[in-house]
Amino acid sequence: MDPSPPDTISLSIEVEGATAPSDRVLDHMTSIREFSQTPAGSTIGRYVVLGTLGSGGMGTVLRAYDPKLRREVALKRLRPAMADAESEARLVREARALAQLSHPNVVAVYDVDVESGGLIVAMELVRGSTLLEWMKRPHPWRARVDVMLLAGRGLAAAHHANLVHRDFKPANVMINDEGQAKVMDFGLAKPASDHRDDNRASAEHFGSLSGDSLEASVTITTGANMVVGTPPYMAPEQHTGSRAGPAADQYAFCLTLWEVITGQRPFRGSLGALTRAKLDGPPSWPRNVAAPQRIVDTIRRGLAPRPADRWPDMEALIEALADASSRRRTRWWLGLTGLSLATVATVGWRSWTTSHAKRCTGAHAQLEDAWGPQARAQIQQAITSFDTSYAAQAWAQVETRFDRYATQWVQMHTEACEATTIRGELSTEVLDLRMQCLHRARVGLEAISTLLASADATAVERSHQLLEQLPPLSTCDDLHALQGGTDPPRPEDAAAVEEVRARLMETATARAAGRYDIARASMAAAKEQAAALSYGPLRTEVALEEGVVLEFVGEYEASVTAFEQALDLAAEADQWDTMQKAATNLMFVIGYQLKRPDEALRYQQLAQRLTRGDPAARGTATLNLANVLFVQGKYQDAEDEYRRALDLHGSAPEPNRLELATIRGGLANALDRQGKHALAEIEQREALQLHVQALGPDHPRVAITRSNLAIVLEAQGKYEDAEAELVRGLEILRSTQAPDHPQNSTLTMNLANVLHAQGRYRESEVEARRAFAQLGQTPDPTNSDLAKARLILSNSLYSQARYEEAEAELRQAITSMEASLGPRHPLVAMSMGNLALSLQGQHRYEEAEAQLRRTLALAHEVLGTEHPEVASTRSNLGLVLLEQGKHTEAEIELRGALGLKQTLLAHDHPSIAFSRAYLAQLLVDQGRASEALPLAEQAWSRHQRDDIPTEQRAHTAFTLARAQWLTHANRAQREQARALAQRALADYEQDTGNHADHHAEGIAEIRAWLNTHRLR
Repeated sequence: MDPSPPDTISLSIEVEGATAPSDRVLDHMTSIREFSQTPAGSTIGRYVVLGTLGSGGMGTVLRAYDPKLRREVALKRLRPAMADAESEARLVREARALAQLSHPNVVAVYDVDVESGGLIVAMELVRGSTLLEWMKRPHPWRARVDVMLLAGRGLAAAHHANLVHRDFKPANVMINDEGQAKVMDFGLAKPASDHRDDNRASAEHFGSLSGDSLEASVTITTGANMVVGTPPYMAPEQHTGSRAGPAADQYAFCLTLWEVITGQRPFRGSLGALTRAKLDGPPSWPRNVAAPQRIVDTIRRGLAPRPADRWPDMEALIEALADASSRRRTRWWLGLTGLSLATVATVGWRSWTTSHAKRCTGAHAQLEDAWGPQARAQIQQAITSFDTSYAAQAWAQVETRFDRYATQWVQMHTEACEATTIRGELSTEVLDLRMQCLHRARVGLEAISTLLASADATAVERSHQLLEQLPPLSTCDDLHALQGGTDPPRPEDAAAVEEVRARLMETATARAAGRYDIARASMAAAKEQAAALSYGPLRTEVALEEGVVLEFVGEYEASVTAFEQALDLAAEADQWDTMQKAATNLMFVIGYQLKRPDEALRYQQLAQRLTRGDPAARGTATLNLANVLFVQGKYQDAEDEYRRALDLHGSAPEPNRLELATIRGGLANALDRQGKHALAEIEQREALQLHVQALGPDHPRVAITRSNLAIVLEAQGKYEDAEAELVRGLEILRSTQAPDHPQNSTLTMNLANVLHAQGRYRESEVEARRAFAQLGQTPDPTNSDLAKARLILSNSLYSQARYEEAEAELRQAITSMEASLGPRHPLVAMSMGNLALSLQGQHRYEEAEAQLRRTLALAHEVLGTEHPEVASTRSNLGLVLLEQGKHTEAEIELRGALGLKQTLLAHDHPSIAFSRAYLAQLLVDQGRASEALPLAEQAWSRHQRDDIPTEQRAHTAFTLARAQWLTHANRAQREQARALAQRALADYEQDTGNHADHHAEGIAEIRAWLNTHRLR
């Protein structure tokens, strides 16, 4: 029998795509850890668990997928021990009351239910960071007050719905991707009308609370009563055991607002010290923290010890706070010492203020060229003139982003000027640093504006990438970053340095727009100008951008050289941020593009450590680490890093949907390679949704994401769905791009793969040849793209038993790959392995064996000894040895392949079942049926699923039938063996439409076996 080898390479083109702190508890819970360990992929009710967001004494918060409504949710799962029947019923009632509360500043509750594992509450999944994390980053005081106003409106809405939170604190407020504050975790909430003394307990029950214990949400039961809350944020009445009503939430809100503005809490110490301090009233406002007096007064009233002395309700507090924040003040702020207003006459002061205020106007005029009425009209005309369905959305995104950027730029420019010349809060040195930063931001805006005013089709398609080149304005408001940078250039070089930086911005803009010829020319000019200057930090910036440009055009080795130069120069100049970027890029180019993961990982720790707490930088470094681990074949490790990158990017102040989509795509690939196809499909659909939201349904990038989704669907045997995604993707591309665009060939190749998986080999061949023809029409097709098309074509030819034609295509593919990627690239090794299979199909076994041994040696060299591709090669080598009757050598390779797969892949991965089936066949051939039987049974258990090709299922069924016949003597067992063999025969015969020649030998062997193995 000549079975089809299980590890034939069927190439799918994958196009680019990783916590809330646990509450510490004070009761006697011993099963928290076991309860919180809910693995990804498991289900709770109808929800599919995707990961854990946080866990604590009250339960676990999970990231989950709701297949009914097709959305992600946060699933809060309360431990059964946390509530008796009466308390559980109350929690259900309160959760359902929250479900009726619909407000943009309150995390929505979708569903609540009781299941065997405890109470579950399905809530809105908010992507962003907690207020606790957000407040640690630099923000102007007005931005801090604005965020708290939003949170206050959420509390007011809860009060209006007759609910009291009772545990308001920074950790229970989320700031989402759009900057909206959302109050969450109403786990301790109760109806405001509930007058039971559930907060009553004497202070001695808290006597042991101190240090970190005070940071947790606590529930302490004393007989029929209990105290709930987080001690530092509790109102005095919560400490003393009085009823906690809406005024307690108001107190916690004002205490949190104090901390958000000043960075410190007004009350500190042990629980007893906290109680006494709160009863004495709020302390003085910190002298070193600037804030308007009206805001301070508003906060202090909310911190009054007696509830009756606070604001009438949250709405009154919010109104007072909003009024205090919006007023323009022309007097000195609180907390500034060393100045005496008594020395300035009132009239003189007003005159001085007015005259200097005039100096701080006119910021709008400085943006006239970049984003004035004329520039706006030109850009709108350029973008919307293209007859593409996504052009209107591209213009809307550009207009919105430019408007927001320009508004923020003007505000920061004016604020910096007034803070120095009017209020005297900043030195002229700091003003210079801010203005230099804002100048560079304006230059960046002008560069992008200029390019979009004459945008071509590619620039419109990539407008979202162009917008990402806008210099971040947050840097210009970060005094620590501004003052901690490199030394400025000499005054006589300053203008020339800024000119080079402007050229670098032009380079980055052209590169992002796909104008690589312009990017190269601009890069060369910048490099020449920088060489004539003695300013070291500038040479670092030039080397870094040169590396990025070279990587974009596929010159990877030259890119590595440039990044290494940037790394060395940055180290000399103490440019830590640039050093981090260079290390991160080196890890990606060497590890992912050049497929040299071991070498790339030398830069891992450097890239990670230099992020210095920046979530976005850490997220990018983590994503690149995940990519390298993926190349290594360490798919579980890669999955973990993709999830970590997802968390890091999601916690950024303004998460980028497209970055999140890329990470989810990478995560889907890692899951897919582990055989976790259902989870991979969820991630690809999320990536697709993110791309549609960001770019519109008809953008070419959406087509590519549909193609990647099709790969996952194909892996599950959902061939019709996969084909539909690819057809839709091709419709998008053909309506928006030229016929010779390389992306057309990518989707066409993947369509050929899906047709091949369905056994429609002739149709697959047609699509593969069409992809090859499309690449031939491309102005400058790469050798590697042509080689991939040949590789897919060879698969179709091989499956039609046209082995000699397949061999010819593969030899040309290998030549092309070696020319473009070098002889040591993993894709070369994969192609060499497929060449061996075409030789095997021609019964040239000795040549096939020699080719596979060369492939194995190359795979060991470039991928290491423990990699899934190494396992596949050893498996195929074992089959070729088996065909030659070299049973001992074949068994060594097949067992080695099986051991590697069991180590590297998920336990139910189909490739493990393939190896078990062929090892079982070898053992049966040798008369060792008792050893073969458990292997064949395990393989058959897995091969009965829908995602297994018919020929593989038939081969495994027949192998198991032979093993059962030899090991089972009674008639019933042998009847079962014959039934399995007959099923294998039926599978082969039903598949003859596309496999007639391919299956002829297998059909003949089964028929002969059935004739000679009859029941007596």
